[in-house]
Amino acid sequence: NPETQRYDILLGGVETKAPKSVFGEELEKGEAKTFGEERIKAQEATKSLQELQVLQELSKNMFTGSAAGVRLALNKWAQETGYGDTFTDPTKVSNTEAFSATAGKLVGKIIKDFGAGTGLSDADREYAEKIVGGKITLTAESIAKVLAIAEKANKGYIEKFNKKASQIMEREGERLPY
Repeated sequence: NPETQRYDILLGGVETKAPKSVFGEELEKGEAKTFGEERIKAQEATKSLQELQVLQELSKNMFTGSAAGVRLALNKWAQETGYGDTFTDPTKVSNTEAFSATAGKLVGKIIKDFGAGTGLSDADREYAEKIVGGKITLTAESIAKVLAIAEKANKGYIEKFNKKASQIMEREGERLPY
């Protein structure tokens, strides 16, 4: 996708020419470790952007709002009992379920970022679901806004990483292991 290609991760390096002090070497190791961790997060943000595009597409034709769960259940029941062609929209059913499943993947990542294994409460989990629009009971407009916020956050992180990567690559005497 041309829009997300702008958010590819920058890689590269230049040849090392000057010897480093012991302090400089230790500092460089720490910076390299941090940079490597940030690179992994930037790659994860790129994957999240792809998932957000899927969610945005699904959200255009799905059940939303306070009665979304009821409407989904009724449509599934109608399909299962043979009334599906007359009373249901099979695409909305599949999009709603696919949206919830895909949003769940992003919820998992957000929970991990919040510190998985640290005793997160149900309230924390519900908040994370709302962040990625995993609650189909939100209005379509609310889901779109939440997805736009998540997209902006991911793009912002990637841009910040790419700026740092460019600065590191431009410094004379540095060599990246990529």
